[in-house]
Amino acid sequence: ERAAGRDWQVAAGGFWQLHTAAADTLARAVVGLVEATGGLAEGERALDLYGGAGLFAGALVDRYPGLRVDLVESDTAACRQARRNLHSDAGARIVEAQVDRWLADGRLPHFDEWLRGRQPPERL
Repeated sequence: ERAAGRDWQVAAGGFWQLHTAAADTLARAVVGLVEATGGLAEGERALDLYGGAGLFAGALVDRYPGLRVDLVESDTAACRQARRNLHSDAGARIVEAQVDRWLADGRLPHFDEWLRGRQPPERL
């Protein structure tokens, strides 16, 4: 597949946007929302939850060099594809785990406060 300025490998049974313009449109929307909130600086961390083959993580590290992105995905085949698709992106880390369990295991110390609306997301 081709989207967000690069080629993506997706397994035959793997998930990809059905509409031919959807992947580009969604990747632009994610980057646009990040830019609308002030962008991201080198060394900052972003999360691509339920990241699949890595579309959003790839779009973010392409736009923001030096960004660290944790892509969290539970599907083994999707993680394998994300590793292939993002192999040269030093800022992308692929985590094979169930998102809810990964978030609950304490890796983001303020996540519970954020869920309850007591902590702004930029402070996670």
